[in-house]
Amino acid sequence: MIYYYIYTGHKNSLHRLRRGAVLYKALKSKGFEVQVLLNDFRAGLEARVYGIENYVTISTILDIDALAQRGDWLIVDSDEDDKGKMEYFVRDYRRVFKFANRVDEVSQYGETLLPYEQFLVDEVYCNAPTDKLQRVLFFYNDSDSNKELLEKFTLFKNNNFDLLLGHYFYLGYEEELQPFFHYIYESDEYREQISRYGNVVTYSLQCGIEAKVAGANVVYITTSHQDSTIASSYAIEVIEELDDALIETKLKGQKANAQEVNGVVDRVLEAL
Repeated sequence: MIYYYIYTGHKNSLHRLRRGAVLYKALKSKGFEVQVLLNDFRAGLEARVYGIENYVTISTILDIDALAQRGDWLIVDSDEDDKGKMEYFVRDYRRVFKFANRVDEVSQYGETLLPYEQFLVDEVYCNAPTDKLQRVLFFYNDSDSNKELLEKFTLFKNNNFDLLLGHYFYLGYEEELQPFFHYIYESDEYREQISRYGNVVTYSLQCGIEAKVAGANVVYITTSHQDSTIASSYAIEVIEELDDALIETKLKGQKANAQEVNGVVDRVLEAL
């Protein structure tokens, strides 16, 4: 059995779930038995949309060994503090794969690190239509508990973007955001809209790469040097803050992505 733990929750992004579904489906297609472990029910509902039929909820990474047995395989995608349990995971399980949380992360106990800069992208984006809607779609992230998006757009005052809501946005938040956007999509339209828009602006690196692979012009907003470098390697334009004129300029004349995606799948399959 392969146990695949994906850290999720209402204060986190679903980027781990989105990339996890790609690896999960690849493993299942090769006949492996895979049990996905998540942290909350709402993430589980979204998991089924992405093709993960069954999942079990656990509280934290510390609860993995309540289910996994000696000799099982383990895949971990989390930035939680494991309080040293990774050492025991490596000792007790046949092999442990862990998604790195930094470019410079190194294996501590013999776990196999899956590189931070190598991305998993669903085939829906690889096979996206080329006839794009020539408007700008804005995706902030899956969660915004502090209403930072509302604060940013109150100052930005550009209502010509279309907005894709985050999965964990609070009930009623859409009404507060409505005056600042031309059109608003529900979060369950994520894959459809990311695939069909010709221009995407986002604070999510996973979203930016998915959109770029789908053929969009993409502007990624971040102050992280690490993530900025990765985004640039996928021919994504990067800025540090919302700037109407800069976004308009950066969306023009972009090159297509030439970077490989889904190499992690082959790496894991070769090791099993």
